[in-house]
Amino acid sequence: MREHLAEGDALADKELEDHARVEQLLEDLQQREATDKGFDRLVRELRTEVTAHVDDEENDLFTQLRNRVHPDVLEELGDKIRQAKKTAPTRPHPAAPSTRRPTSCSHRGWAWWTACVTTSAAEASNLPPLSRD
Repeated sequence: MREHLAEGDALADKELEDHARVEQLLEDLQQREATDKGFDRLVRELRTEVTAHVDDEENDLFTQLRNRVHPDVLEELGDKIRQAKKTAPTRPHPAAPSTRRPTSCSHRGWAWWTACVTTSAAEASNLPPLSRD
């Protein structure tokens, strides 16, 4: 993105900031029980952040890339991303510092999160509220 769009540096920086914000919210949620004060607020904040981010990518960033970057270059970039996903670790390295795992109650939050990030912005806005049941 940095090398393919005139304003690519600013866009890339914004994307990194968005991802860092979501990672921080996930970390904050991981440190809490679902019954803790502020848990619901964090989940709503996470949902808002992810929905806005996905919407921005789908309706702005990807549109800019489609309109300004040759299809062959986009295909090459897509191949690089697909290859990176194949080799990316699916869990922390055994020597990485351990962190607290989500509680069983929090797993519903992770399931919601997964549903949220794997849907379009329009679909994500229609996800049901996170239930504590």
